[in-house]
Amino acid sequence: MMRGDVDVAICSGMLWQSGASTCLVTAWHCLTGTHPVTRQSLSSTGVRPDKVRISLATRSTAYNCEIVQGLYAIENGSPGWVIHPLGSQEIDIAVIPLGQRLPSEVITTPINSLPQTLDMVIHVGDDLYILGYPRNIRRLNLPLWKRASLAIDPAALLDESDSRHLLVDTATREGISGGVVIARKTGAYQRVGGNMVIGPGSHTKIIGIYSGRIGTNDEFAAQIGIVWPIRYVEEIVKWGVIDSFV
Repeated sequence: MMRGDVDVAICSGMLWQSGASTCLVTAWHCLTGTHPVTRQSLSSTGVRPDKVRISLATRSTAYNCEIVQGLYAIENGSPGWVIHPLGSQEIDIAVIPLGQRLPSEVITTPINSLPQTLDMVIHVGDDLYILGYPRNIRRLNLPLWKRASLAIDPAALLDESDSRHLLVDTATREGISGGVVIARKTGAYQRVGGNMVIGPGSHTKIIGIYSGRIGTNDEFAAQIGIVWPIRYVEEIVKWGVIDSFV
């Protein structure tokens, strides 16, 4: 995240294909630099980003691909991203269409165009992985896979405030907010309906978007993180509204 030509924060995200448009999906608070509920600045300086610089993996280690996307419309200063109709205070996800084609050398792929095992059942206690850049640690612009365990039964998800997100047990650091969360199992998985599928290879399912830890800046606290189910991204892409953030 940038203000002018100055870097102000590191965040994670993923690409999402919507028709002919490639979009960046990340946490709302990454784009605004403010807390989604209190609207307080997340920076001690109070600075808010006005651009995002996206680093992308390429076929060549000699080619470093970065694209810069403005966050606000030049003509009227309105936000260039869309949010869920329930509002950013309810769901901390934002989707911003990229106004440019990705260079041909880029191998970063919209995640919803990759194969996944949609009928995989996820249970409380299962391992999940957050893909992102904690403290901007990366190699060849590829994300780290940060292990997390599902800390709440998915059946506890309710369509009401403070109950729309999953909870995970993981030790994370700044920079990984906005990262995609996946489940991956090798050799066998349980299918919806109870049957086990056994066979070679790995099975992957997109679970959601990570958006930070609950209620503390203490690195040694409970380390409970928030994951917004992927269906909210799908709903934003279908029915999202332009944010009114100022």
